[in-house]
Parts: sequence; C-alpha cells; structure tokens
Amino acid sequence: MASELRKISKEELQEILSNHKRYLNGEGYKFLADLSYADLSGADLENVNLNSADLTNADLKGANLEYSNLNFANLSGANLQSANLRCARLQYTGLRGADLSNADLSNTSSFNACLDETNLNNANLCNADLTRADLKGANLIGADLSGADLSETDLRNANFSNADLRGVDLNDAYLSGVNFNNTKF
Repeated sequence: MASELRKISKEELQEILSNHKRYLNGEGYKFLADLSYADLSGADLENVNLNSADLTNADLKGANLEYSNLNFANLSGANLQSANLRCARLQYTGLRGADLSNADLSNTSSFNACLDETNLNNANLCNADLTRADLKGANLIGADLSGADLSETDLRNANFSNADLRGVDLNDAYLSGVNFNNTKF
C-alpha cells in the first residue's frame, strides 16, 4: 500500500474538507471527499464530519479521529493502527479488511458497521455500540470489549482469543466458529 499513497498537504486537506462540508450542507459542491489512498498518518481530524467520505486504503496510522462523524464512510483496507477513534460515529461504515490494531474505539457508535476481516488486535472497544455490525472473520486477539453491545452482531469465525468480554451483550449474536480461547467473561 505504501507505494500507492498520495501525499496531501495540510492546505489541500483543508480544501477537501471544506468542499466536503459544503457538499453535506447542500451548498452546491458536487463531490464527496475523496481521500482514498491518501497518506493521513498522524493527522488531526478530531470532530471532523467525514460522513460518506471515501477513505479506501488510506493511511491513518496514529491519526486523531476522536468525535468524528464517519457514518457511511468507506475505510475498507485503511491503516488505522493506533488511531484514536474514541466517541467516533461509525454507523454503516465500511471497514472491511482495515487494520485497527491497537486503535482506541471506546464509546464508538458502530451500529451496522461492516468490520468483516478486520484486524482489531489489542484494540480498545470498551462500551462500543456494535449492534448489528458485521465482524465475520475479524481478529480481536487481546481486544478489550468490556461493556460493549454486540447484540445481533455477526461474529462468525471471529477470533476473541485473550480478549476481555466482561459485561458484553451478546444477545442474538451469531457465534458459529468463534474462537473464545482464554477469553475473559
């Protein structure tokens, strides 16, 4: 992925975000933000509205996305290692195949998010709302999901080895093939 990334200056990023905001506000701009394959590692995107933005295969390693709106955004294949997504909105967000290892997703609203085949190794998902999310085949080794809502979530073939699931709501979750080896309940 690294050889394909686009370098984006702070000025260019601000222009893209400004135009995206104009689009979302119905102010005549005709295009959603296209930040696919963008190098945004370490970027400060706290409280930014990226609703429906394209961040496919973007590098957001160590980025701050706290309180950001990523509803309906596409982050498939994105690198979000060690990113701060605390209290972010990720409803109906596409994160298929994304790397969220060591990321902080505590208190996120991820209702109906697509997280299949994601890497969530050692991620913090405390008190996250993952109701009806798709976590098929996700790797959650060592993840902290204490207090999370996984009701009606598709967890088929997910790996929760050494994860913390204390206080988790698994009501009506699909659990076929799940690895709960050394999981704390």
